[in-house]
Amino acid sequence: DNAQAERLRGWGPSHASENGPAEKVVQTRTYGEILNDLAKDLGDSAGQFGEWASKRADDTAKGLSTTYRPTWSLSFYLLLLDVRTCANCTPHDLETLRLLTDAASLAARAMVPSDVRSQRVDVNGVSCLWMWPSRFAGPADAPAQLLYVHGGAFCLGSADTHSQLTCQIARRANIAVLSPDYRRCPEAAITHAHEDVINVYRYMAEGGASTVGSQGGGSTAEGAGGPVPVAVDNNNYSNSNDQTNVQPLKLLLGGESAGANIALAVALKIRHGRVPLPQAQGLALMSPWANLVDAIERKLPSWEENEDNDFVLAGGRPVRRTR
Repeated sequence: DNAQAERLRGWGPSHASENGPAEKVVQTRTYGEILNDLAKDLGDSAGQFGEWASKRADDTAKGLSTTYRPTWSLSFYLLLLDVRTCANCTPHDLETLRLLTDAASLAARAMVPSDVRSQRVDVNGVSCLWMWPSRFAGPADAPAQLLYVHGGAFCLGSADTHSQLTCQIARRANIAVLSPDYRRCPEAAITHAHEDVINVYRYMAEGGASTVGSQGGGSTAEGAGGPVPVAVDNNNYSNSNDQTNVQPLKLLLGGESAGANIALAVALKIRHGRVPLPQAQGLALMSPWANLVDAIERKLPSWEENEDNDFVLAGGRPVRRTR
């Protein structure tokens, strides 16, 4: 009726009149038309939700279908199920992945055991995290120092996200571990990460650890000032500091995945004389991503074996691999 139409009327598009300004064309809709449109919208939304729920269920099933391997511990297997399931159900854009990994670092830092000490330092603009057993007054007192480069496909992770790993290395190996927040892709090139790690390695070789803990007490270190123990090896490395009665410093380089790639690249640059620093006395590389050519060619069988559970990074953005 007219009263119903009046309540439901809406303003349509404007139409210009020859004799005056534009007029609004009144459009009327009945309750039945509105209800039909509402039912259609609800049906479309329900269908979209059903598709979304089905996809989430499929993604969860893929993560939970990871096959157990005899070489894995039960705790590692359960952790892998959790990580792969979350990875499958998470939007694969770089911003989201960084947000999730950074959030995980909050819990990791809170779980550092009481028998491990930690301290942040700034090395020529590179923020780094020291970890060392509390039995030592500072990292300089430990029998060895490890420069640990975290992994994360060159674009994820930080010293904080890997703090549980580095503190366990410090505890079990009874050494001091320094992990840098090197520049990541795509904001920077991989060579920039090399530069950051080389600067941190130089800081360690020049005795920067002596400024940390009870010896130094400060939160900033630049690798200068005070008596500096000098690393001595067959590379005949030396600096301008007095080397009288200086004990050799045991330096190690390590990392996992993409971080191991960076550590290995730095070690090779030092070996070939492109960087005037002492060669590390040992490399600790876990699952090193050393074959970057295969990231382009994708010929190794692991691409097919892990296709349903893992994602790869291409063009600076995480994307699903298609056959």
